Amino acid sequence: MNLFGRRPLCLFCCIFMLVLLLNWLAYDDQWSPILFFSVAGIALLLTAGLIVFRSCRILLLTVLLCCITVLFSCLYSFCTIVQPQRKAAEYVGEQRAVCYVIEEDRMTEYSSCYLVKVEQIEQNSTEIRAALLCPKGIILSPQDRVAARFVISEGAALQNAGGNSALLTLELAEPSAAYIQRAPSDMGWIETLFSDSGLRIVSNRVRDRIGEQLQIYLGDEKGALANGFLLGDRSDLSSSITRDFRRSGTSHMMAVSGMHISLLLGSLGLLLQKLYVPKKIRCALLSVLAFAFLCLTGFSLSACRSVLMLYAVYLSYLFYEDHDSVTALFVSMVLILLISPWAVTDLGLWMSFLATLGLLTVYSLWEAHVPYPSKQKGIRKKALLVLRTVALLFEMTLVANLFLLPIYQLFFKEISLISLLSNIVLFPLSNLFLVSIPILLLVGAIPILGDGVLMGVRILAEWLLDLIAFFASVPHATLSLRYPFAGWIVLGFTVGMGVLLLVRLRRTWLLALPPALAGVAFLACLGWYLSVYDAPELTYLNDGSQNEWIVLEEKDELSVCDISDGGWRGYAAIDEARDRSVATELYSLFFTHYHRGHTVMLDISLQNLIVRQVCLPSPADREEAEIAKELWDICGQYGVSVIFYEEGEVLSLLDSVGVQACRDTDDGQTAIVLNVAGRRAELTYASPQINDSSMEDFAKRSMCQSKRVLIGCHGQSEEKEIFCGAGFLDNLETVIFSSTSGEAYRFSFLLE
Repeated sequence: MNLFGRRPLCLFCCIFMLVLLLNWLAYDDQWSPILFFSVAGIALLLTAGLIVFRSCRILLLTVLLCCITVLFSCLYSFCTIVQPQRKAAEYVGEQRAVCYVIEEDRMTEYSSCYLVKVEQIEQNSTEIRAALLCPKGIILSPQDRVAARFVISEGAALQNAGGNSALLTLELAEPSAAYIQRAPSDMGWIETLFSDSGLRIVSNRVRDRIGEQLQIYLGDEKGALANGFLLGDRSDLSSSITRDFRRSGTSHMMAVSGMHISLLLGSLGLLLQKLYVPKKIRCALLSVLAFAFLCLTGFSLSACRSVLMLYAVYLSYLFYEDHDSVTALFVSMVLILLISPWAVTDLGLWMSFLATLGLLTVYSLWEAHVPYPSKQKGIRKKALLVLRTVALLFEMTLVANLFLLPIYQLFFKEISLISLLSNIVLFPLSNLFLVSIPILLLVGAIPILGDGVLMGVRILAEWLLDLIAFFASVPHATLSLRYPFAGWIVLGFTVGMGVLLLVRLRRTWLLALPPALAGVAFLACLGWYLSVYDAPELTYLNDGSQNEWIVLEEKDELSVCDISDGGWRGYAAIDEARDRSVATELYSLFFTHYHRGHTVMLDISLQNLIVRQVCLPSPADREEAEIAKELWDICGQYGVSVIFYEEGEVLSLLDSVGVQACRDTDDGQTAIVLNVAGRRAELTYASPQINDSSMEDFAKRSMCQSKRVLIGCHGQSEEKEIFCGAGFLDNLETVIFSSTSGEAYRFSFLLE
């Protein structure tokens, strides 16, 4: 491939980016200066070598420039990232400060978060970007100033920071004593534009207006989808839709990048060409429109990369006949990192860069091997063109996923398999939907014409949502990368592909070797793993209070038995169990009893996780029936099947694991007995109220048949007495007493 052959600028840009990234990930006060001075010494030796060895002057000069690039990147990282971090850390604690609101980051029913610039801390003038957390009831707007006593801690992650990292997090120490200076309500657009952060404020206002107009036309859900496609604003999308896009491998459709820029500006450029507008005027006009579109996206870093790359291409068109897209890609990335150093922490930017790099290198070579049916005619040619388009979409999706594999491994721990099919199916629909959104904004108010366009956009939105939900719900739509061998395979693939990109290849088919070997190795290791670790495993979780969960895992399937009061803590435990497992979805969520907090837990769980079925006990009274009805309705909203089980009924939660639950509610306390049976091992869980309940005899029989007994802590009683009837100790191996000491507790064993 010889990626940097005859591309010295690409080489220097790559070194700058790589050193900046490594400096951010692994800066060390001891080794970083040693590395810096070592490279500086090598640079001095190379400078001397240029004078002495004239025969290899070009090689020495290239290496010298590489060393200078390393030194510059180290200094730049130290001055723009390390030093500001250290300076900001000096202000941690409770301090008096004055901050200026730049934009809203997120808002919920209970709290809100804003990106602010801290102007003063105690008596010190500063210019530190920070995240301001406000409790319910305090609503701020851009350009508002807040003076108060804050509890200051180190930085926070912001959704809309646009590459400006929040070095500090501010929380109001006394919300009632905060002084808020509101922005002038009569400030015009021009005056706002030339104020501090005015361009961002004005662009956010226009973006909000567009989002509101789309929701008026299409409704909340479809309007949020259209706003996500057009401007990349996903703040109004529900968690379930975001989850479906991620599982179906189509999240890139709502990340404003090269595809959006090419489609929107390419369509406009084609129109201008048909109107016989000169090439230079077209380039200048499209450049202005590209910057305007960039403002509307809130200066999304992936969009910045696309627009800067577009500018590089247009400049080459103006002065040369040809251009190099790879050089434009690297130069655009370096410009972003020079303008906004904290962009090195933006995951979306790196994903956009790697996917684009794959399309410009490997895909461009593979595309040449898909022949164009130039000699065919009529229907046969059209059919072959359709097949060629499908093949190219498959190659494009495959190459993008391969280049993103290291990021999938490091951050998401899963990769979408269904994306190879979903992108082929959704590509024409998504492009048509994207192009139709600005048309709707332009003609939506025109009678008849606007109604026709509106109907078409609504139909496209419905199809997209239905198809994405379908692809996301396909069993095993994603492949887990949490297997212990996955990291080594991904590392080997990354190194192999990187080597092939750097060396000069005479046979381009060798580029298919690393993914092919990685695929074969993964399948072989997966088969070995599933054959060796095929026994079901039980894990008991306790969060230090009276909330408990029993997690069942077999191969790549996961089920959870909930013995908690629900709420956010319940969802956090379920999500932690899934994150520790190799499973990418939840086969069954088993409830042992009813609690009002279960509605919150189930709603959050189904929004963020794929759950195949929910098992509920038959309601014992009117209150339980009401909660069961709410849980049934929530499952219906997300298309999850519901199973109502009777006391003593055995349900199969995994292939070789059955669960039997009984309960007794008396005086507000719920006594629970849960039997979990694997292949040859069983566990009996009993809540501490079991001695005083009608299920005492059932609990005794269950314990006599089990090898392990777990005396839980769910409920109000602290009594934990062991039954010592006849035959109780014959099979018993382990007795475990849970605790509400405040410290989380967990243990695991195999059910074999």
